[in-house]
Amino acid sequence: MNKTLDKIIRFFRFKVLFDNLPKKINKILDIGCGSNPWFFNFNKDKLINTKIVGIDSESINFLSAPDNFNFIKVDIDKKLSFGNEQFDFITAIAFIEHLNNPEEIIREVYRILKPNGIFIITTPSKFAKPILEFLAFKLHLIDAKSISDHKRYFSKKELKEILLKNQFTIEKLNYFELGLNLFVKVKKA
Repeated sequence: MNKTLDKIIRFFRFKVLFDNLPKKINKILDIGCGSNPWFFNFNKDKLINTKIVGIDSESINFLSAPDNFNFIKVDIDKKLSFGNEQFDFITAIAFIEHLNNPEEIIREVYRILKPNGIFIITTPSKFAKPILEFLAFKLHLIDAKSISDHKRYFSKKELKEILLKNQFTIEKLNYFELGLNLFVKVKKA
């Protein structure tokens, strides 16, 4: 069920991502791309020479995917089947909260990210849990199925510890959407 409030929240998630895109990207991996990947909502001319790979655990039918896009259905809670240092830009937009072991995927991202590559994460903060559950289960304004699948909510401190433990250099780590979401931009040294 695609609710209007979900679309508004997604817009702001995509905006913070677009504002932090590197100027030149050769190869992108979008982990947990879902049925509406962020790059489908972006100026496609800027990414025309960029190879884009989207992965998700559910089969998705993309009716108008660009030629430079490849979708792979994969169990994302496990190791990723890409070779070392394959991507120069990786995103996990509103995704890691759905994982049983997000640290394992963060470790995998470090492995498959090229040196100086960028990894961007957005995820609900701990402050968001009661609000999202109220909006989903009581008011039915956002997708209840997605919210019920949240396995974890993060504080800035928890996310920072996981990223530093996995050798990332933190460039940005801040709240957005009234403190309900976290935005993270890290770099592989």
